[in-house]
Amino acid sequence: NIQGDEESPHASRIIQQTMPILRKQPTDDTLVDDELEYRNNLLLEKMSANEGHAATEECRVEKGKTLTSTNNHKSRWMDKSKFRAHFKISFLSDKKIATCIYCGKMFKENESTGNLSRHIIKIHSAQYKSYERQSSKESTLDMLARKTRSLPLSDSLIAEIKHNRGAYLTIMLVTEALLPFRAVEYTSWKLLSNAMPGFSLIRSRNTIPGKLKQYSGYFREALFQLLKNSTFLNIQLDIWSGGNGRSYLAISASFPPNILDEHRMSAVGDVRIILNNDGEPVNCHLLDFVDFSDKKHTGEKICVKVIEVLNEFGILHKAASITVDNATNNIAFHSHLINDHLKVARAGAFEQLDGVRLIRCASHVLSLQFHRIVGALMGNTIFEEAFSKITKLAEKLKWSPMLRYSLKNFRLPLIPLEPETRWIFKWRQVNAFLEHRKGYMDWYAAISNRPKFSAIKKHSNLFSYDLKELELLQYFVDCCSIFEIQNKQLQDSQINNISNGMSIYYVLENYYTLCEYARDGGIIPTSSNSVYNFSVLNGPSNLSMEEKQIVLNAILAARPCFQEYLNHFRKNPLYYVATALDPTSKFHDFHNLMTEDEANLKIQETDRFINGYLQRCSTNVETVSDSNMDRTSTP
Repeated sequence: NIQGDEESPHASRIIQQTMPILRKQPTDDTLVDDELEYRNNLLLEKMSANEGHAATEECRVEKGKTLTSTNNHKSRWMDKSKFRAHFKISFLSDKKIATCIYCGKMFKENESTGNLSRHIIKIHSAQYKSYERQSSKESTLDMLARKTRSLPLSDSLIAEIKHNRGAYLTIMLVTEALLPFRAVEYTSWKLLSNAMPGFSLIRSRNTIPGKLKQYSGYFREALFQLLKNSTFLNIQLDIWSGGNGRSYLAISASFPPNILDEHRMSAVGDVRIILNNDGEPVNCHLLDFVDFSDKKHTGEKICVKVIEVLNEFGILHKAASITVDNATNNIAFHSHLINDHLKVARAGAFEQLDGVRLIRCASHVLSLQFHRIVGALMGNTIFEEAFSKITKLAEKLKWSPMLRYSLKNFRLPLIPLEPETRWIFKWRQVNAFLEHRKGYMDWYAAISNRPKFSAIKKHSNLFSYDLKELELLQYFVDCCSIFEIQNKQLQDSQINNISNGMSIYYVLENYYTLCEYARDGGIIPTSSNSVYNFSVLNGPSNLSMEEKQIVLNAILAARPCFQEYLNHFRKNPLYYVATALDPTSKFHDFHNLMTEDEANLKIQETDRFINGYLQRCSTNVETVSDSNMDRTSTP
């Protein structure tokens, strides 16, 4: 995983969603203390996501014919065909019918699937080729992922679901919806429980803490076993500070599939072994959620707590990489972990991979660069005044219920207003305003003369922009769209992985080179690339070179910051190894993203790293084998 900031789709997003609601929980004696509630809610939410469908399966068995498919046809015709996506499958007289989604032609079950493939390739060749081109790793893996589990059900949990389905469903609902415990004592809950006689829903809030602790134990039981069978681990850290002044440290682990058993070893070569329950190659679990409020966030203290948690799960020696943001304390933490502990202990993963690598959060790298760009632009009076007006307008709209309601009636969105630390959202703020500017102007003209909106007339300057301001803002949005594109991509689990780090860094390197070229008067040709169109750096024909240079110089002011992280990236062999071992890229990305000389050099370095790793593994195996022989020959 290459991202670990506040936008991470894992621990920190759960934290952000959980804290505001849990702060509203009553504090009477019937509830457990806050820390237990935080932990159990988080753990059970994860358990719900991974294991919740088991209860549904039980319900299906319980209800029998009511929830069972009405069609018991066992035919596998077309089930595994690569052309399945081009046909809609239906049943006629208990026989399958495949209907082409493009022309509606129907094929009956007794026909050869070859007829269907020839029909698509010959008659709908354009659609077929387009589909093949657009098939990403996500769709390919999703089709193959039907029988894998990222976290197997424990026997204890299966038994609990069978004998106490109502309690399990209650805990699922409480954790998934983050309901207050007192909700189970509402009259509506009682009515719901009475309407479901087959399920004994929990009716007392005093029961829930015990059940949360019990189910959390089942979850940890399965997680312990899963981690025991794992090989290398990536540890992800995120420190989050809440509005109540307290801080929390989330510690997660992501790791390759567990293939150290006969069943999974037999599946080596089948891509399904790397997929989770949702058909995604993501296997990340929250290990702990620690209240860090009473501790200084020094690298040493973070290191002590992380080691404590990893030792609790018996996985410290398996840590192969650490994903953190670029805060100084996190870099210091990595140094303490390596030099004071793993290097001294000569831990397994450390020895085999010749170190524990630091993976810098890609979203944080993007945010730091964008921070510098905006900071440089704020030195320009025209941009600063225009930008400040948009920010003030966003604040007025957000904090006035009357204005929000009026804006909603005009079917206009609010202008995004985010904390100062989330710099990438500044782009979204300006882009949203420009996209709906005419609508905001029309809305203001319609309400400004109404008595109840008289206060807004005092801020009429927030709706007044001259042509130069608008041109500068639009050019800024166009030129900096790459940061928004890459930041959004990182929210996709298919892209948020280390093998795509090379693309992020080398595309940005090319971007800065083109910015310099455009600033010096060069014209960038239009590209056929559907993701990045760098010809926007040319700007519209009516934009003066002086205005272009205001934005481009600000962008280039962030280049030294990027270069620092690019140097760290180039020194980390795991990025290159991951790309080379990714079957969707292999060495193609080396040649597509780098100069020929650099590509050849990096391929050689990657080859040496992989061979060195294999040699160290071979040496370890031989050493173990020799020591075993010595012991057996000793009286």
